[in-house]
Amino acid sequence: MHRPEAALVEAYTISYDKIIDAVCVAWRGAISSQKYREGCKELLTLAHEKNAKKWIFDATLVEFIGVDDEKWAKKMWLTEMTATLVHNHTIAYVLSKNSFSRAAVNTINQFLMKKQQETIEITERYFNTLLEARAWLFENLEIELD
Repeated sequence: MHRPEAALVEAYTISYDKIIDAVCVAWRGAISSQKYREGCKELLTLAHEKNAKKWIFDATLVEFIGVDDEKWAKKMWLTEMTATLVHNHTIAYVLSKNSFSRAAVNTINQFLMKKQQETIEITERYFNTLLEARAWLFENLEIELD
């Protein structure tokens, strides 16, 4: 089914949410390899800049992530993330009802959890809505008192 409005939407949006102190990525559509890899690198750069410990991966609008990109994410992006961001992480996944996107997230996540045992502690949860994910991260805020 062709949706003309989909052409107007970028493959991803990356942001930093000050309220919950998290880096966020929202993926959309059938993501090309170039856009997927570009988005992952941008997200990692922002995470370094903000010294992020919290993440939101919003895949509610994902239609497809290629198998080669899953392999790339395992070998390159997640390896770099766990090697360079040495503190613990809290990750909220907002998943699509699309079985392909759920499978892609699960495949990548299995690798991340294996890396957790080797390097850092990762707390994660899966959500149906972005609001639920944000609320969970907000509940887990670390407040620094001066």
